[in-house]
Amino acid sequence: MKELDLKKSVAELVREYPELKEILAEIGFQDIMKPAALKLMGRIMTLPRGAVVKGIPMEKIRAALEAKGFVLKGAEQQARQAMLREYIARLNGGESLESVRADFVRHFEDVKAEEIAEAEQDLIKGGVPLKDVQRLCDVHSALFHDCAESGKDEEQAALRKTAEKTHAAAAFLTAD
Repeated sequence: MKELDLKKSVAELVREYPELKEILAEIGFQDIMKPAALKLMGRIMTLPRGAVVKGIPMEKIRAALEAKGFVLKGAEQQARQAMLREYIARLNGGESLESVRADFVRHFEDVKAEEIAEAEQDLIKGGVPLKDVQRLCDVHSALFHDCAESGKDEEQAALRKTAEKTHAAAAFLTAD
């Protein structure tokens, strides 16, 4: 099995495994076949960030790569980050809060404010305009806050506190 470190840039991964270029193009990263795009964007783009930019679910990428003999290093943490970025991007795309909340509750028993803040940073690095991330602060804070208010035990109280930290961290990260 060939190991792909999800913290490495796409260009680094393609240098290590040249066959990866065609596999990624088949998945939906067609621009990778353009040498200029690979050279320019490939240097700064990771697979998880590229997944968000292209709107390709990380699970689809993982399945395709594993079918070709690759293993993703750091996949669990990266998958969590990718899912959080996808939730925020879906909210930005106009999807209903209820729909995104249902997926969030299904996939996350707990989430740290730092994880949300990192997902927001990745959105900005991935090309989402700063004003969109700022606009989302209240929306995704409500998402996590509403999830926290749905229960009465200590775990839910901790999640409510996380929502408050998340909003503060997001406001700090996106301040001009």
